[in-house]
Amino acid sequence: MHSPIAHLRPTGPSDAVIDPLLETDSWQLGFLTTNPSLLPIRSDPDLRSRIVSHRLQGDYVIAGRSALFVWGARVPDIHEIYPRAKAPPPGTRVLDVHLHYRDFVRFGSRVVTEPYRSIMDTLSVHGLTYLSDIIDLRSRISSSKLAHRCRASKIARPVWEEVVEILEMMGH
Repeated sequence: MHSPIAHLRPTGPSDAVIDPLLETDSWQLGFLTTNPSLLPIRSDPDLRSRIVSHRLQGDYVIAGRSALFVWGARVPDIHEIYPRAKAPPPGTRVLDVHLHYRDFVRFGSRVVTEPYRSIMDTLSVHGLTYLSDIIDLRSRISSSKLAHRCRASKIARPVWEEVVEILEMMGH
């Protein structure tokens, strides 16, 4: 069965990565940067002030379609994107919870511009809630350790093998 994970392709590390498919007007913007001053914001000053006020401690700032995230230790989970949970887990700062179909998925310093929802839908079928359940965004992880974590999460073998292959391709 075809999986949306199968055709993920990594981009190289960069200070700023723009998805041109999202950059069509002031809000249709996909951008990842470690330096918020690089954000080409063309919308109201309120958005810029929110970015500036949350640029502390080297967090990643992401502006997407109607979305603005500060990503620190991990990727937001599916319940934060489609808010049905009571509150986000401790340490997660979500400035705006509304993502459209296409957004960024970050593996360490690498960025994949694939539909985040597709990836999470695929993995959640196999019992995964957090993408960081299998990928530690704060450190490099060995393939064997990742495989063990995937097996412990009861993810189907073809799925975790695919994830391992992607991370190996990215140099993890």
